Amino acid sequence: MNETTQIETKAGLFTLHNREKLSRIIDGQTDSEGKIKEGLGEEALKEQPDLVIALYDKLGGYITGKQGSKIKMGSFYDFKKRTPRETPQIVYVYRINGQKVEMAEGAEKPLEVQAAELAKAVEEKKRAGRPRKITMEE
Repeated sequence: MNETTQIETKAGLFTLHNREKLSRIIDGQTDSEGKIKEGLGEEALKEQPDLVIALYDKLGGYITGKQGSKIKMGSFYDFKKRTPRETPQIVYVYRINGQKVEMAEGAEKPLEVQAAELAKAVEEKKRAGRPRKITMEE
C-alpha cells in the first residue's frame, strides 16, 4: 500500500491518508491490555470497504472525497451508537477565510467555497510555473 490508499465504497471513491491507522485495521493492533487484536486482512480493502472506512474513521483517520475535499470525522462511524453507520452521513469540511465551513454531501456549494477552491487552483498553477487566469470550467 502507498502513503495514501483509495477505496471504493457504496458511497463513492475516497482516499485514506494515514498509512499507520489503515495498517492497524488491516494488520491488527494491540488492545489496552497488550493483547493482539487480529486485523481484517488485506482482502478486506476489496471485500469489505465500507467496514474498513468505518473503522478507519473511528480511529480518526484523515479521509478525503470529491476533488480532494476533507471529510468530517464521524461520517462513516457513529460514535454515539459505537457502530459503523449503515448509511454514511458524509459532511465535507472547508476552511474559508479562517472559518470552518461544514457542508453535507449533495448540498450546493456556497459561492465562498467555490471562490476558495478557485483561488487554491490558481495558487497551485502559479507554483507549477504557469500563472494564468483560471475559470470554473477548468
